[in-house]
Amino acid sequence: MKPIRVFIVDDSAVIRQVLGEVIDNEHDMEVIGSAPDPILAWRKMTKSWPDVVLLDIVMPKMDGIAFLKQIMSERPTPTVICSTHTEHRPELTLEAMSSGAIEVIDKPQAQLTEFIHSPEVKQIFSALRKAAQVTVKPLKYTSEESFRQKHTADVILESRPPESLLEEGKLDQGKLLVIGASTGGTEALRLLLSELPMNMPPIVIVQHMPPKFTQAFAERLDSLTQHSVVEAKDGQKVENSVVYIAPEIAMSHCSAKVSNFI
Repeated sequence: MKPIRVFIVDDSAVIRQVLGEVIDNEHDMEVIGSAPDPILAWRKMTKSWPDVVLLDIVMPKMDGIAFLKQIMSERPTPTVICSTHTEHRPELTLEAMSSGAIEVIDKPQAQLTEFIHSPEVKQIFSALRKAAQVTVKPLKYTSEESFRQKHTADVILESRPPESLLEEGKLDQGKLLVIGASTGGTEALRLLLSELPMNMPPIVIVQHMPPKFTQAFAERLDSLTQHSVVEAKDGQKVENSVVYIAPEIAMSHCSAKVSNFI
């Protein structure tokens, strides 16, 4: 089996060197190149295109999210964001995922010599392997608040409340709408909730998202739509006309997390 071809974009030469070494030590991966900024990265990548891009956010000449949008628009490639800025700025994580990032992980901040042998390095390996298995499609960005590709008119269905959920203008008791989403789901969910009527059964959403960011995601949806959106709590009783976001979920634990608060 051919190794996963990784390209690293980070303005720190030390980070590029350390990440390059630890990735190259994995039998199923190889670093085919690196660059300190997106402009140089694009020139290098066009000569030998990678399977996965490992990308920082704050860099000279072009920021990482702008570069991510360029990649996903012109030559869609699974991309993992690795940055120190996402930990304390959840809005960057939400924008990165809305722009097509497969995974958002924290850049190592401790002593890099210790990081090489730490459990955290396995998170990078896992993210790269996961990204390599994802097939991404071209995206069209129409505005800062609309990152997803727009479909042609023939695939857009008329927006109306499902008859099975509504009965003579009243909510059916015992009904529940469950939604699962992964890459691209953050913006798709905003668009979906914007079209759904207020008079709905409880809506439970499981969105693939890094830990600590589901609260910010719930607050964002709550502010951008007319629905009441909250991060769910264990043992919480669901109520009509409320949207619940599953907290800190991983794709392999989606069903378990949903069952915790239904």
